[in-house]
Amino acid sequence: MRFPGYENTKFIKGIPEAWEVKRVGDLVNRLQAGHFYREEELYEEGEVIVIDQSTKKYMGFHNEEPTHIADIDNPIIL
Repeated sequence: MRFPGYENTKFIKGIPEAWEVKRVGDLVNRLQAGHFYREEELYEEGEVIVIDQSTKKYMGFHNEEPTHIADIDNPIIL
């Protein structure tokens, strides 16, 4: 582990002494997925980007109300 000050940090069982182990589910809010779009439903341009989590960066766009909105104060990981 390399973070600022790691050289002077005491480690217990492989983690810094002041840290604790938690389950990811205890740290994040899981949001329900909205509509699952098929590529043929989407446009090349539009208001809301549809992210593809498999092989593409994005699938296309739609012009409906977005299911989730992320910003600097409310980040979302897909």
